[in-house]
Formats: sequence, C-alpha cells, structure tokens
Amino acid sequence: MKDIMTPQYTSEFTIPARQRGIIVARFYDVWGDGSLDGWQQPVTPPTVTLDGKPLNLDLWFSANSVSTPEPDGFNEEDYINGQSQGGFDQHSQYYQQSFDALTHDAQLVVSGNYQITGYFSITVYLGLDGTRFQYEMLDREMTSTPSNLNPYIEGNPSVIFYSESEGHNKKEESIIYNQQINRIDKREGEVLFFRADAVRSATGFSDEMAADGCSKGYLSATKDDPNNQQVLILRIKMPTTFIGSATPDLTFGRYQCRQVSVSANIESTASVDPLLDFWTVSSRMLNEYVDNDGYAYVFFAPTYFTEQLVKEQGVPSRTPPVMTWGNYKGYLLGDPNYAVVIRYRDPASDWEGNPQNAVCYLSPQYNQPVTVDELGVFLPELFGDTMANFLNGKIGAVISDRSWPVE
Repeated sequence: MKDIMTPQYTSEFTIPARQRGIIVARFYDVWGDGSLDGWQQPVTPPTVTLDGKPLNLDLWFSANSVSTPEPDGFNEEDYINGQSQGGFDQHSQYYQQSFDALTHDAQLVVSGNYQITGYFSITVYLGLDGTRFQYEMLDREMTSTPSNLNPYIEGNPSVIFYSESEGHNKKEESIIYNQQINRIDKREGEVLFFRADAVRSATGFSDEMAADGCSKGYLSATKDDPNNQQVLILRIKMPTTFIGSATPDLTFGRYQCRQVSVSANIESTASVDPLLDFWTVSSRMLNEYVDNDGYAYVFFAPTYFTEQLVKEQGVPSRTPPVMTWGNYKGYLLGDPNYAVVIRYRDPASDWEGNPQNAVCYLSPQYNQPVTVDELGVFLPELFGDTMANFLNGKIGAVISDRSWPVE
C-alpha cells in the first residue's frame, strides 16, 4: 500500500457583480478500492470560498444519496432516481451549492487534494435570472501543488499511482482502425443518435461545452417505435480511456477520450416495473467484452427480462448481468424508455469520435442525427426489435449469428 498524499489542486473563478449562481463538482470513474464496486465509496468534495467566506458543497448525487429538499440549489437526488430522464451516470458523484449575488466582483476559489477518480471538473453556472452562461475547468487545467505533478497531465504520475492499487506502467498504444462504413439509408430497426443542441446545452446545466455552443459530452438516442423496439443492441467503437481496465496507467497517458459510459435512462421511476438498481455501463465494463475489432456491445430489454437474468446469474444488485446472444456479448441494461445516453468525458480534440465533430444545431426542432461522415467508425449504432424477434435471433438488421450489418 502506498502512503503518499495526492497533489493538491486549486481553481479560481471571477464572479461578476450582481450574478447569483450555482457551482457543481463532478467526479467520474471513482476508483475506491479498485474493485467493480469501488465507485460506491464517497470522495472528498472540494473546499470552496467565495469572497473569502466558506461555501460548503452539498451532495447532489452518488451511490449513497437520498432525497433531501434544499431551499436553494438542487435537491439531493435519490440514487435510484439517477436513471430518470437526463439523469446521472450511475457511477458518478456530484456536489453542488448555490450562492447569492454580490455587489462587487469576487473570487471563487476551489481547492483540495485530487481524488482517485478518472475525471473531475468544476462548473460555475451564472446568468440564472437572464442569459445563462458558465465557466468550466477540468482537472488537467487546474493549478497543482507541487506545480509539476498535476496527475491528469500526460507523462505525470496518475492518481492511480497514489492509490493502494498498483495499476501498471505500460502506456497502451492508441489503435486506430481505418475501417469505413458507408451508410445510405436508415436500416431496419435502427435508432439514431443526436448531439445535444445549443438551446438544451445552454439551459440544461450541461457540461463539456464546446466553442460552437453545444456540449461535446453527450450523445443520446430515443426509440421511435417503442412497441417494436422492446429489445435493443448497441455497438460502440471503444476509444482509449484512462480507467478502462482493472489496471489503469500509473503514468497518465494520452487518451482519445478520458471516459465513456452508456446509460439506459427512463421517463420516471414509476415508468418501469420492476425498477432496476443499475442503469450504466462504464468504460472499464465496456472493455471487458470488446471484440477483436475494438467494438463493445450493450443490450437493453424490458426490466422483467433483465431482472430474471440478474437472478439467474446472482450478480450484485447494482451490477448488470452479462448476456451472450450469438456472436455478440455484453452487459444487459433495462428498458431505456426515455433515452440511451452516452457520456463522453474530456474527448480529445483530434479524436475522430469527439461529438464536437458533429454539427451543432440551434434547437430541438432543427436537430439532426449524427452521421458516419462526422464520427467515422466511432459513430454508435443502435437497433431495436420485438421480444419475439430477439428470441428468434434478430434485432432489427442485426442477426445473432452473422456479422454486424454494414449497409
């Protein structure tokens, strides 16, 4: 076991006069004890001061959160409600606090020791009474003490170096497959993905905002024929990520995307029966069953079907079961009757699959699906079909014992 304290971080923001706001700290891929359940162990939130006075952050969401009404800011969200609508990544931890407007410009200072997580960011949302705007700072952009040891800078010891787990020193090489997919028309049972538009990005407390005005942190897909899309299969080309296995890099490397996760979001906790205790597959989980061409698969099914597989496999209540369907194997989530949401944390600017490569549309009525011309082989593909067809080896254009459909 290492007995080394992680480096400290500091972030500073200038809050303009007469601007009340909300500060949010986001932690993804919490390492904990390094096990698949380690994400449930709480992190230590930042210490925050505004104009020299303490501003205590409250828990917003985590594996241990319970519903608590708050007079300001956001209510603490029940863990189980994290799968509703826009929701949360199941394995994330969020902290937040609101603050009142001051008569003068003031400094908001955020500090602490880096936590053993795959990703950490601070976002300050302002303009709550008018035109919304925000400041955002990622872990790699923060001032570190010692100054040369920011653990999210390529070549520095990563946060895993300071943990009990030994990880590994080998830096995995980025593998780029030059495979081309020519898509002409929407295929049988296909459900298309959309990038968050500018209006929703600006009004929905999004993060990972790109210069074009849309978030580069999310893609989502909603079933357009729910009665005939009861079971779905997702294929996603995996980028290189930081915590993508049980042995992350001890030396922080260069990653195509720091973290990727897939979630089955529901309309409300009353919209499915039974209600499952899980809804997200992390980068580490996705990589467990990646195929020889670098693709991972996630299945979605009615919750009664998924729960039955949970019982048969005897998996922990907050861990999805694994399903093998012909040539395809991956985790099985419940029914995404609101949306399938893919979260991208800190996608590299030169990575082909960065959602920022897709057009930023103004508002929902103008939004168009993301295309293969924009994201290449990293465009996620989702197909749905009836339960009967699935049991007979077919999900839309995907046949269980055949190669993935190209056209």
